[in-house]
Amino acid sequence: YVIELLGYTPMELSGREFFTIYADTPCGKDKARQVFERFKKGEQIDCEELEMKKLNGQSVWVSLTIRPLFDGEQRLIASKSVAVNITRQKILESDLRKSKSNYYNLLENNELGIMVVNNNGKIVYINQSAMALFRQTKEDMAGTYLLSLLSSEKTVQLELQHKNGGTLTCEIMAFDTEWNDEKGHFIFLQDVTRKMQLEDEKKTMRSQLSQSAKLATVGVLSSGIAHELNNPLCAIMGYADLIVNNTGSTDKNKDI
Repeated sequence: YVIELLGYTPMELSGREFFTIYADTPCGKDKARQVFERFKKGEQIDCEELEMKKLNGQSVWVSLTIRPLFDGEQRLIASKSVAVNITRQKILESDLRKSKSNYYNLLENNELGIMVVNNNGKIVYINQSAMALFRQTKEDMAGTYLLSLLSSEKTVQLELQHKNGGTLTCEIMAFDTEWNDEKGHFIFLQDVTRKMQLEDEKKTMRSQLSQSAKLATVGVLSSGIAHELNNPLCAIMGYADLIVNNTGSTDKNKDI
C-alpha cells in the first residue's frame, strides 16, 4: 500500500534510508524521527499525522498507527502498522482554515459595527467598528449583555449607550447564526447619530423657512391693505383742505 501510495517500486525503496520518504517539514522527517524514538521505547503510536513525500515530490499525508511486537523476553522484535491516506482531509482542513481566516477578516475589518450575541443576550464577539461606536475595548465588551447597552430612552432607531454615558442612535440588522458551536445572533450596527442630527436640523430649517414665508405673506398683505386704505384717505384729506380754504378757517369749519 505504501509503495502504491508513494509511487515507488520495491526496488527503489530497497536499501533506501527510512526517513527519506518523509517531507522536509516539521510534520515530516522531524516528527517521524520523534515517532520512531517512541516506538523503539515500546510505545504504541495512535493516529499520528505525518507528511510523506511521493516519488514525484508531491506531499501525501498519512495517519499512522503502530503496535510494537515483543518476544517472550519483552524484547522489541517487530511492529504491526496501519497507514491511512488523509491527504484529502488535510486539504479540506487547510481550505477551512483559510475560509475561517477570510471570514474573520471580513468581519473584523468591516465598516459596519458587527457583534455576535448568544441566545442569552451575551456578546461573544465584537469587531473594531463596533468597539469604536461604544468607545470600549474588546476586553471591556467581552461577556457584556446587549440589554445593558440600551439607552433608557427609546426612539424609532435603537439608542445605545457607550462607556462615557453618552448615547448614539444605531440602525440594527440581526439574523440567526452559529458561533463556536453555540447558537446565537449576528448583530449589524450602523451609527446614524449624525444622520439623525442632520435630519433634525433640516426639519428645524424647514420650520423656520415656513415661518419666514408666512411672515412675508402677512407683510405683503398688510402692505396691500395699507395701500388700499391710503388712496381714499388721501382724497378725503384733500377735499377737507379745499373746504377749509374755501369757507374760511373758523373753528367750526376746521372741526367739520
